[in-house]
Formats: sequence, C-alpha cells, structure tokens
Amino acid sequence: MFVIETKMELLNLDVIRTYGFVLLQGLGNTVLLTLIVIVLAGVLAIPLALIRTSQHLAVRLPFEAFVEIIRGTPLILQLFYVYYVLPSAGLQLDPFAAAVVALTINYTAFLSEVYRGGIKSVPDGQRNAGSRHDAQKSLYQGDLAAGFQDRDADAWKLFHCALQRHGAGIRGYSE
Repeated sequence: MFVIETKMELLNLDVIRTYGFVLLQGLGNTVLLTLIVIVLAGVLAIPLALIRTSQHLAVRLPFEAFVEIIRGTPLILQLFYVYYVLPSAGLQLDPFAAAVVALTINYTAFLSEVYRGGIKSVPDGQRNAGSRHDAQKSLYQGDLAAGFQDRDADAWKLFHCALQRHGAGIRGYSE
C-alpha cells in the first residue's frame, strides 16, 4: 500500500510571483465591471420602478413580465444568452461588453423591485398629504424620497452581492 503525503501551503509565493499580474488585472476588471453595472442599473431601475407602479395595466404589464422573467432565470443563463445567442441575431459583443449588458439587465430588474417596494411602502396618508401640498412635486419629493430612503440599504446589499458574484466570472478576462 502506497501512502502519498502532500504538503499544503496556504500562501505559495511562487504562484503570486507567476500569476500576480493576472490576478491584479482580474481584480481591476471586477471593480470596473461592478462600478459600470452599479451606475447603469441605478439609473435604469428608477424609471422601471415608476412604470411598474403605474395604474394603467397596458403600461405596467410588459415591464412586470420583463422583471419577472429576468428575476426568474439564472444569471449564468442570461450571460450565455447575451454572449452566445445574440451573435446569431447579428449582435456580436466582446466578453466585457456582454458581461456589462447581461449584468445591467439583471441588476436593473432586481433593483427596480427594491425601489418599487420602497415606493409602495409609503403610507397613503403621506402620499395624500404630498399630493395636496403640490400635485406636481408630490411624486418626486414625497413618494420617491421616502421610498428610496427606506431602500438604500437594500440596494447597497444588492450591489455588494454583485461585486462578489462578478469576481467569480470575470477573473480570467483579458483584452
């Protein structure tokens, strides 16, 4: 019977010397990708959340379907679809751009739901008081300010998870 003993090193400096630049490049790509997605999803989620609070079913329904489909499919499937399926429709994206598009769509759907929940959480009394004060500004100053104030922590938790998830998928990317 043979016994093979292996010595496990927690920190192998030879690996760091050999692949340190690649690891730093992956870290830079991860941070850049996350910042781009945070900005784009943050900008796109607000109008989407407002549309989803509309009283008109014809306006609200397509966007509700979009959000539910995106939230109901795995992110890896969305990444594969953007990178591998869209080229057959004539839209070829490089890996970084495909990641930006897929992740922005994904996080916009999730963040719009966070903001929609915040808007819906504003009590009717506060909404009515705002509308009596100034009908034009009530939506922006009343509903949005109060709704977003409650949901800022949820949005930052979502983006923290985004940073962790992006790191797993884009580490080896290089131009």
